[in-house]
Amino acid sequence: MARHRRAVPGRRARRFHVDGRVDVSYLNLEGHEVTATPLVGNPQFPNPWRGCGHPVPGHGWFAGREQLTKGFLAPRTGNDEYAIGYYRREDLPFYAKLADRFTICDHHFASLMGPTFPNRQYLHSAQSGGERDDPIPIR
Repeated sequence: MARHRRAVPGRRARRFHVDGRVDVSYLNLEGHEVTATPLVGNPQFPNPWRGCGHPVPGHGWFAGREQLTKGFLAPRTGNDEYAIGYYRREDLPFYAKLADRFTICDHHFASLMGPTFPNRQYLHSAQSGGERDDPIPIR
């Protein structure tokens, strides 16, 4: 088997293929067709998502468990287009460079089925320190 030029000698890597198809359509729970499209440069979404300006399924500890037991995105929020949208290499050049050099996903799942900050703690320390919710903002 040919080795990748950045392969570590003596280590064996698992091959993991990411489906690179784009503009694929899916049926949502109501049977309507939803197409996965790029989030940048899409005339349907001239200002791509940059924060909390649209409805998203809950990312918290309990909301994650509800979605798991009732089905992915079960508490419907009407954001199918964003949920299956994607960015292209040219949209996120910094992350594209990281992806070329490092493994940046663990089978496309977060470390902790919960919100942002505990997952950031996992990213840097391989644990959440027992945290399972985002901190309350101080005003």
